[in-house]
Amino acid sequence: MGSAATAAVWLGWAGTIVLLIFLAWFGYAYRTEVMHIWPASQQLYALLGAGPRPPPVH
Repeated sequence: MGSAATAAVWLGWAGTIVLLIFLAWFGYAYRTEVMHIWPASQQLYALLGAGPRPPPVH
């Protein structure tokens, strides 16, 4: 395997990790919206101990 192929593999893994971190953040940050759109996800969020966001205080 050449150095270009090795670099491509590392870049692919790094991109995958960044994508997974982004998806996890999105799922947590927008959990209320996700639970509204997909009610079945409420069980998963409850299992993880992450309920809907409380409403903002003004």
